[in-house]
Amino acid sequence: MDASPECRGGQLGGVAVADSGSPPAPSSWRRGMPLSAGSAVWGSGGPRAGLLLAPWYDGLLIAGCPLLALATAAVAGLHPSLLTLFIALDSAALGGPHVVATYTRLGADARRSGVARFLFTGLPLLVLASTATLGYWIGTWGLATVYVYWQALHYTRQSYGIARLYQRKAGAASADDGWTAAAMLHLLPLWGIVYRSYEQPAKLLWFEIRMIPVPYAAVLGTGTVAMGAIAWWLTGVVRDHRRGRLAFLPTVYLLTHAAVFTIGYLLLSDNTQGWLVINVWHNAQYLLVVWLYHHGQSAGRAEASAGLLALLGRNRLLLFFGVCFGASLLMYTGISLAMGAAGPLVAMVIFQAINFHHYIVDAAVWRLRRPALRARLGLAI
Repeated sequence: MDASPECRGGQLGGVAVADSGSPPAPSSWRRGMPLSAGSAVWGSGGPRAGLLLAPWYDGLLIAGCPLLALATAAVAGLHPSLLTLFIALDSAALGGPHVVATYTRLGADARRSGVARFLFTGLPLLVLASTATLGYWIGTWGLATVYVYWQALHYTRQSYGIARLYQRKAGAASADDGWTAAAMLHLLPLWGIVYRSYEQPAKLLWFEIRMIPVPYAAVLGTGTVAMGAIAWWLTGVVRDHRRGRLAFLPTVYLLTHAAVFTIGYLLLSDNTQGWLVINVWHNAQYLLVVWLYHHGQSAGRAEASAGLLALLGRNRLLLFFGVCFGASLLMYTGISLAMGAAGPLVAMVIFQAINFHHYIVDAAVWRLRRPALRARLGLAI
């Protein structure tokens, strides 16, 4: 990773986070007290806890999302008959709303940007045509298999972006602020997807998949490299703690990332249960981050939201979730009714086209090169 001030950053939803490279000034997020009141600096050069918003919000993002995901999988594991129910609940309560949240994020830019308008109007048609072509020539298993690999990358890059947000908010200048953290964060999911490929599961959910065949040597090799990266990162964390330089929240977030991907890909033998862990975690994270974007109005540095998006953003997380849930229910119900008696291939094409469009849009709208966008997330301009 380029460590120059112009390039330092991370990814959110699969895209680069650029920032100034210097510790950000306190932001005046509005929820009864400024963000600076919720940020702790424990002594000169000591551990710094840089909150993205406030303790309640960061607690949900760092602890609430993985706990919800792990609790869901634990109950489903103890009571396998409930797995189908939990998948349905995840899709309805989190999966669909998180896709709608993408459109709210895109809609905030569509009025001002021709690129955003294309992403909102022209791109869906191109993605649908490409997905339909792939489905016609390969079949449903091809689309499901592409989904398995693409979603692994998508989830990893979103998590990387959130980690970098915390590192920048903390003004982190420690071992968890550079290539060691990035290597650990990416290599662990890579090890997981290589391991799943080696296992050769026949299905994900109810759909046939055909994973890329890999030898056990590939699993052993990626696992060795990933474990080495984790050990090197942990060594740096211990060293920073001893020196009083540990960035607390970035470190805790990276630990939850490691826990979720380890359990989802490596410890759970059931492919679908593992998918459920990571999917719940990812969907809940995304809803929180998109709401943070709508909520963000750093003092004098971001243009004000207008209309419905402003109503949803300002201290109304539950309202934002409710609107996304209701819109997704209408959207997916309407699509299902419109398809009528269409076969499984048509259904797979439609729903995977929505997923793939979401992945591509995320790889465009979260590039934080615009000062106003960085200000919305409380980063230095």
